[in-house]
Amino acid sequence: MTKVCEKEYPMGAYPKQRSDGFYITEAMKHGIDVLAKNITKDMQFVGLYTGDGTVRNGKSTCAQQHARYYSWKVSQLTGKDIPFTIDNIVFRAEKLMEKAHTLPRYSCIVLDEGDDLTGHHFSKVIQTLNKFFRKCGQLNLFIILILPDFFELKPAYALTRSNYLCNVKFVDEFTRGYFDFFGPSNKRKLFLNGKRWKDYGAAQPNYQGRFVPLYTVDEEAYRQAKLDDLNESEDDEVSTKAQLKNYKIELLTKMHEAFKDIPIADLGKVFGMGRSTAFNYIKKNSENLEISKSEIPKNPHPESKYNNITIEEEKMSVQPPINILSKHLEVGLANA
Repeated sequence: MTKVCEKEYPMGAYPKQRSDGFYITEAMKHGIDVLAKNITKDMQFVGLYTGDGTVRNGKSTCAQQHARYYSWKVSQLTGKDIPFTIDNIVFRAEKLMEKAHTLPRYSCIVLDEGDDLTGHHFSKVIQTLNKFFRKCGQLNLFIILILPDFFELKPAYALTRSNYLCNVKFVDEFTRGYFDFFGPSNKRKLFLNGKRWKDYGAAQPNYQGRFVPLYTVDEEAYRQAKLDDLNESEDDEVSTKAQLKNYKIELLTKMHEAFKDIPIADLGKVFGMGRSTAFNYIKKNSENLEISKSEIPKNPHPESKYNNITIEEEKMSVQPPINILSKHLEVGLANA
């Protein structure tokens, strides 16, 4: 371990600090020095930080320290001010592109994705990264991707685009501060040998490293930014669900207007709705709606909302019987 950034982190910057600066594993420092020296040769570097199949083990803390030292080193080598602050961290892949164009050349940008990524959302992250790398290679950035699971990555990122992997892990009784470093060759062995069972012990690391309990950006600002992004994500999810609902209603209405011979009850089943729900949606969204009296739901009775709708029909699965619509279309085509 060797001390770095003494002036930037005087005594008292983090718990149990005994002198100015913070410690970094010497082999890691040497590797970061190589990146900082060569980024100016029209290069782009990518580091992966994962959590050994667990969560809350300090991978964001580890990544911040490496990013901070890199930024200090590249500033020394280029004579330019290349800061690393909360502005260098994004929490969603969609914001990478926007943020990348606001940072100085040779900067480090960190994508700090959450531990609770689902498989579906992870695939969306990869799609966004594809666009990012196609368009932003010329910005000459050092990109750190903090992700839940190394083995969820596509081979293009696990093997080709990324330069190294830091797999952060607990030791003993949930003690933080440790990581395994995998260079290009060992990273390939780990991915190919360990992917099937998500086995982080499937290949030997190049070395084992340490890091200290230090946020190199303002911790309060970091936590608030992460919370704000979480709230924004939830708002976006609610908005997306509302948009999908409106789209479904609009499509239902247009189909009713185009295929008036198909009963509303059958159209409703196609969209996973009961007859009364489909009728009300169509009534609200149709202009000059013409509905036969037979389509209008009857009065409710104690066992069901409508006389001719059974309780089972009201509990129809969201997965609709699409063959109902196909049957009516076939009849219509045959009569045409």
